[in-house]
Amino acid sequence: MADGPARYRKFLLVAGSAVVGALLGRLVTARPRAVPGRRVAQAEDARAQPEKAPPAVPERRPSRGSSVVYCVLVPLLLALAVWLMSRELRTAAEIPATAAVAVLALAFRGPVPRRSRWTVVVLVALAVVAVPFDQLLILSRIDTSVSDVGGLLIQVGLFIVFVGVLAGLAASWGKVVLAEVGALMLIAMLLGLVSFSGLSYFTAPVSAPEPDDAVLRVFAADPAAEMTVSVQYFPQDPGGSTLLSLQVISTGSADHRWGIALSGGLRFAPGNGHRAGVTRVDSAGGYQVLSGTQGTADFYNGTVVGSFQQSSASRSVVSLPPVSSDPFRLKGIDIRSATGFAAVRPRALTVHVDSGTLSPLETVTQAAPPLQVPNQLSWLGHGELGPITYATLDQGAEDRSRNVLFVVAILLGTAVACLVAALQVLIKAAKR
Repeated sequence: MADGPARYRKFLLVAGSAVVGALLGRLVTARPRAVPGRRVAQAEDARAQPEKAPPAVPERRPSRGSSVVYCVLVPLLLALAVWLMSRELRTAAEIPATAAVAVLALAFRGPVPRRSRWTVVVLVALAVVAVPFDQLLILSRIDTSVSDVGGLLIQVGLFIVFVGVLAGLAASWGKVVLAEVGALMLIAMLLGLVSFSGLSYFTAPVSAPEPDDAVLRVFAADPAAEMTVSVQYFPQDPGGSTLLSLQVISTGSADHRWGIALSGGLRFAPGNGHRAGVTRVDSAGGYQVLSGTQGTADFYNGTVVGSFQQSSASRSVVSLPPVSSDPFRLKGIDIRSATGFAAVRPRALTVHVDSGTLSPLETVTQAAPPLQVPNQLSWLGHGELGPITYATLDQGAEDRSRNVLFVVAILLGTAVACLVAALQVLIKAAKR
């Protein structure tokens, strides 16, 4: 309590300074009072003097130097935007492109016929190129930046600047009401499109992949063979293509020839998959046969035609096909003509299925068969394995989804506000 008086003195000093400052400001800005006698004398002098016309303001015309600067600066900005795009800096390329549109709007302000003919032609040609280029460049990035808050705000801000520049140009030509309504409607449409796209992306439920007849069947040329098959899945994009890697090791027999029959979505895409010592036969019946004769460790990698993963903003569901060694289910497949030997069941088959390792923020919410090691998407089976299904949750993506939904809600409210403002402008214009 010892500093109580000092604190009160500080408050009194601040309050007193504010009062003194307000009084001084009032005295300084107060108008001087006019003396009655002086007012009458000034009125008589004004009547005695003849009326003077206001001085003529010289008409300002755009100089040729400024026109040349505009005609040179705009192509340089567009060239910079194209160069940044070639270096895959799309967001950075939008800034000089928008600046080029702003420079064109500054060049077009005022009556255009006052400029020389070649200047008008050059500026119009640059506007025909720059305005659609900048618009497409901004709008083409809106969908890809929905999942990123920073990128979304940058794209929306650049679009608002773009529309504002065009609206300012239209307003300078006497189209104030049209420019205001058009700008508000365009901004409202963009914000509504972005908001509904974000809502549909971040609120869509995840669904399991559609099942098909994808099966991986392993067989040998010698029933005494002991085989180990390693299957690795690498999803390249959610709901898209998958990279499949196969490794076969055959031991315990003098005949190390092996074969694998692939059907359904496990078939390799045309032109994908190659390994020296492995032969692939594609059949019109909807299956593929791989065979190897080296016998120790053969690999085969490639992109398959099917997709085994479906994802939403933060969740993924994966369904991997089964792996079996039953040669009696290879009906309709001419194994002998494809491999050169008859298919038999190996004496022992060990199957390893691996789908990678999860990050610390990812967790498995469901897995069948159960995982042996947490966050390690690997399974081990003997004789056969699968089908395998599991679901994951990305906590980092879940947090990002909440943040983006918060921003999307703000943008949606801003879109509604722009629509209401446009209606108000139209109503006021109708009254006038």
